[in-house]
Amino acid sequence: MSIELSMSRPSLQGPAGNAATDAASPMLELRSVQKSYGNLTVVKDVSLSVGRGEFVSILGPSGSGKTTILMAIAGFVGLSGGSIHLGGRNVTDTAPHRRNIGMVYQHYALFPHMQVHKNVAFPLSMRGFPAEAIKKKVAHALEIVQLSAMAHRYPSELSGGQQQRIALARALVFEPAMLLMDEPLGALDNKLREDMQREIRKIQQELNITTLYITHDQNEALTMSDRVVVMSNGRIEQAGSPKEVYERPANSFVANFIGDANLISVKITDSAAGLGSTQAGTLVQLPQLNGLSQGVTCKAMIRPEHVRVSRLHGDGKDKGLRGSILYATYIGAAWRYAVQLESGECLAAVVTNDQLGPVPVATDVVVNWEPQHVWLLRD
Repeated sequence: MSIELSMSRPSLQGPAGNAATDAASPMLELRSVQKSYGNLTVVKDVSLSVGRGEFVSILGPSGSGKTTILMAIAGFVGLSGGSIHLGGRNVTDTAPHRRNIGMVYQHYALFPHMQVHKNVAFPLSMRGFPAEAIKKKVAHALEIVQLSAMAHRYPSELSGGQQQRIALARALVFEPAMLLMDEPLGALDNKLREDMQREIRKIQQELNITTLYITHDQNEALTMSDRVVVMSNGRIEQAGSPKEVYERPANSFVANFIGDANLISVKITDSAAGLGSTQAGTLVQLPQLNGLSQGVTCKAMIRPEHVRVSRLHGDGKDKGLRGSILYATYIGAAWRYAVQLESGECLAAVVTNDQLGPVPVATDVVVNWEPQHVWLLRD
């Protein structure tokens, strides 16, 4: 379905704005943003640019500062330091309703006493649009989320997924310059959540609307985003493409927070040959040293899906790290194993059924991986 918006949009540019310059500049810029409540600083010197039409997810544990940043961008939370720029304009002290931002919340925030079309019309009514224009824009917004037939129902007559689509239509109906979404799918079951992830991303791409998406779900961030921003303790730990933050995490926190990670202590014994030694004295190949020098002890990261497990034969031909199966879990297309290494470290491995059948607990095994799947971390 091709979607075109014909709604008028308040400009975020000043009178001297240049069209070519505007198109090249970021839609959102956070410059050294800080937020404190008394002696507690919850956002610490955060700087971030979001390009026009980009879908960026901010990911982090509870208390990392991600929702505070979203509320500050929307204008509901004042800053303790720094500035916020939208479309090249400083909006740090601009009232929320003058920022031209659409907002979607986790719990929808629909008015239960209003029919769907009136819920969607509410932002337009508050902005003083004429009745005929409101009617056309509401119909268009409901068409975008494919719920035109639900226009005269009440929120209580809709499913959770339908209510979330209505909330999205209401956020888009006045054609905002930017869309903010705060854990919008947290209340949905897994199957519906996956369906809505695809639907939101499809709509975002067709409308080419700049979107900042807050989530604690790693898979959601990886599958939906152009870029992922990982936060911890009020700071940005890493910002990059989903592939970058998953395969090349900046530190151990990012490695562990984005998916599952095996972190093995390794000492670089031969930087020229790219060799390292584990705590048990086993040599492993390290293809990328990331600027680390010989003699340094670091962490080697290997994702569970890259760990190969085989039974130990004991004939001198086994290559890899020796260990024993601690537990085995069937997860459908694969088995997930926990392997206790001789060094005492524990590795997770996800092995597809066609690679290796079920291996009983306490079985002696050997694990290995391709060198290109190793990523070294300083911490």
